[in-house]
Amino acid sequence: MDHNHNESITKITPFVTKWRRELHKNAEVGFCEYVTTHYIYENLKKLDFELFIGEEVL
Repeated sequence: MDHNHNESITKITPFVTKWRRELHKNAEVGFCEYVTTHYIYENLKKLDFELFIGEEVL
């Protein structure tokens, strides 16, 4: 892993840990993780990730 990836991982780790703890408070049934998907999508957008969902990825 190069230096940029290490910096990115270090930067996002606290966010991902918080998200995991929050999402595990209200687990969803497999293949029906709509709240989880929305939560992660919105939070990654805030971190300026370029995201594709739905028909965009088919």
